[in-house]
This record gives sequence, structure tokens and C-alpha cells, in this order.
Amino acid sequence: MRTLDFVETSLKHSDGGYMSSLSAVDHANKEGGAYLWTRAELASLLTADEMAYLAQRGQFESANSEFLIKTLDGPLTESELADKAVILDKLRQHRSGGMPADTKRLAAWNAMLLDALVVAADFDERFAQRARALYRNMRDNFYSNGQLIRFAGNADVAAAALEDYAQVAHAFYNFGRRFDQRAAADDARRLVESAHSLFLKNDRWHQKARSLIPIAPGKWIMPDLVSFSPMTLWLSVAVEVSGLDPEIRESATRMLQRASREMLDSPYFYGSYIVLRIDQSG
Repeated sequence: MRTLDFVETSLKHSDGGYMSSLSAVDHANKEGGAYLWTRAELASLLTADEMAYLAQRGQFESANSEFLIKTLDGPLTESELADKAVILDKLRQHRSGGMPADTKRLAAWNAMLLDALVVAADFDERFAQRARALYRNMRDNFYSNGQLIRFAGNADVAAAALEDYAQVAHAFYNFGRRFDQRAAADDARRLVESAHSLFLKNDRWHQKARSLIPIAPGKWIMPDLVSFSPMTLWLSVAVEVSGLDPEIRESATRMLQRASREMLDSPYFYGSYIVLRIDQSG
């Protein structure tokens, strides 16, 4: 929950939606400067007892004049947890608003946040409100007639990729199901159909509608990388969303039977696809 609150306070864009990241480069143009501390700076913020606590946790072993605060992980007693919270709050308040941001608003990344907010809404109404606001903002800034804009406010910078279509379709579908929003489910269906038309060629998936290497064969099964496979996300919506073109539904059903030597040799990299196959077969 604290992570979502951090995103709300530190990454929300003035025009709605959420920015990509906070930069590690500080206002003095020093790489990593926003995350580095000196003993003198810490001593000006913390009490002697808090400085001693950090020293006991091994924070000051670096010989450099500037260093990273290492995570204050456990096992911690109740008293230590309270001390940790006080210290971290002081450090956050000191650096709040002082870190430059990468202001790009990306379709796929906002979609992943929307998915997270939909899940968090089951635990706190605040996140339900944020999910509704983000869906409306994405509808206005990333979506037009079944087509996606990769960078909000900069439609001409780059064309939306399969990752964008899959992530947004998945988030819109989950949002529509959680909040009983038929329009969101319809948006998801249209995105699934557009993605099928744009990125599936000769029964293989391509990340971009226009490849820089036209002869590239594409992927029979797309692996997970830093996030879930876009093919898996697309499939998870295509096999469930109502009103989908029957030929596309049939295409999705056939894809669930796919296998490859790479998948069999390295199942770790195909976890989302394997789990989806198991879920659908059960």
C-alpha cells in the first residue's frame, strides 16, 4: 500500500496518469546524487540515537564521503521497526519533491499500475477511486477508436507496440470486470482485435507492427521478460472477453496448445503462458 501511495505522491502527472520514473541524476547533474548521503547530512536530520542505530546496522562501512543507505531489513524487533519508520520518514521528507522526474507517460506502464490499483481496491476504497480516475485518463490520453498512443501527449514519437496493446487490454478488462464497467470490457475487446490485426503475421507475434527487420520471423511463443509475456496477456483477455470476433477467439484457442523446444528446455521463462494453459485446461 505504501508503494502505491508513493506512486501517487511522487509520480502522478499534472495532466493525470503517471510518469515513468524519478531520475537518479540530481539537480547538480550528478549521477546517483539523489540517492547518496553524507554523514554530515544525516547528522543534520537525525538524532544521535538514530545515527547510532544506523551505525549498528552497518550503514557506515563505506570509506567514501557519500554512500547509499542500505535497506533496513529484519529480523527487527517492534522497537527497531518503529525506529526504522521514523528514520525513513525523515529521509523521505528531506528529499521529497527534490528529485527530477522522467515525465513520459507510457501506455503499458500506466496499464500495469491500473492492474495494481484494481487489485488494491479490494482492500482500500482510496485505490478504487484512483483506479477509476486512471482508467478515465487512459481512455482520454492513450486510446482512440481501438488504437493506442504509446506516449501520452506525444503520439508522433513512437508507435504503440504489442506490449502496450496487451497490457492495456488486460488492465481495461480487469477494471471492467471489477467495477462492472461494460465500456471498459468493450475497449479491451477492441484492443485485442486490433492487436491481432497489427502484430500477428504468418501466425507469429511481432512486438512492432512495422519491424526494422522485415524478414524477422516473429515469435511462436513469446517468453516472459521483465514483465509478463504480451502474448500471454493478450491470450488471457482473448479467451474470456465477450463479443470477440469468432475467428480471433478460435485463433487464441489454438495458441493455447502451442509448445516449443525453448519452452520445454527453459520453462522458467514461459511461466505466465504455462500457468494460463493450466488454468484454461482446468
